[in-house]
Amino acid sequence: MIKSVFVLILGYKDINNVDECIRSLLKQSYKSYKIWYADNNSNDGSVDYIKKNFPSVKTFQFTDNSGYAGGNNKLIKKAFTDKADFCLVLNADTKVDKYLLNNLVSSYEMNSIKHKVGLVQPAVMLYDLPNKINTIGNVIHYLGYGYCGNYLTEKIPKLDRQIVSASGTAMLISKDYYKAVGLFDEDFFMYNEDQNYSWRGLLKGYKHFLSVKGKIWHKYSFSKNKNKMYHSEKNRLMIIFENYEKLTLWKLMPIIVINEILMIVYSLFTGWFHLKLKSYFYILKNLKTVKKYREAVQSTRIVDDKVVFENFESRLDFKVMNNVLIKLFVNPFYIYYNKFVLM
Repeated sequence: MIKSVFVLILGYKDINNVDECIRSLLKQSYKSYKIWYADNNSNDGSVDYIKKNFPSVKTFQFTDNSGYAGGNNKLIKKAFTDKADFCLVLNADTKVDKYLLNNLVSSYEMNSIKHKVGLVQPAVMLYDLPNKINTIGNVIHYLGYGYCGNYLTEKIPKLDRQIVSASGTAMLISKDYYKAVGLFDEDFFMYNEDQNYSWRGLLKGYKHFLSVKGKIWHKYSFSKNKNKMYHSEKNRLMIIFENYEKLTLWKLMPIIVINEILMIVYSLFTGWFHLKLKSYFYILKNLKTVKKYREAVQSTRIVDDKVVFENFESRLDFKVMNNVLIKLFVNPFYIYYNKFVLM
């Protein structure tokens, strides 16, 4: 029997994106799928537009904005309650290949023969540069940074391959993964939720995959706005304090402190020092919640940090943040310290 896929699109001021996204989804060759769209309290008219132009799409108008994590969690819970076998979490600012769902489900099933498959993502290409890669699997740096893998390159592998972190732009979630790992951490609100969700799966023995034949195009542009820096920094720190074992944290503590000093200096020079401080205050204020999540992760993990750590990146190598100081001084130190932790 064909497995059912619920495509979940969470929009926020996406009135100008939904038409192309949904039209591309309606052309899918896959035979058993539904499309759900929710507006995350932006009230931009997208729900009314979809009701009028795409009556087969189920719509939701959320009355509060609980971020990427909270909004998608509402959809994921409802979809699996409604008998979905898979959920495809998809950004609204995308268009998809007509064989996307076929290829994602096929990759999941084929790789499940040999592996405990977690998340599956397609090749995410850039909308404005359709032959250039947005991400074919995100990178996790051992200090909690996450960024797009193979950004702005063109070469896609010929075969499916394991990835460390699936991109939240488009990730296929199975019912098995949902039952074992749960939902996105809503304290993140936005940014890094996909990274944390992937990491928690790794700790439970799952392997994430790139489906090389699955393809979408994403209207992506890298942003360093101050709000993003705040959420990214608080979430990065929560990730490492919740997911690493105690011994690993003790080994990492000197470089964590050094890295925080560097980030504070960077924030002073780039005008968001107050938000860097705000990220610390957020964690201190929510320390009980962080500890609760840490206890939940550590009590259910089955994989040691060393196994996971070996797959993390030791250098910062994201093209849009290429900096000579990082290349000449910071990265060599990070690489050296990485070897110490693995000893």
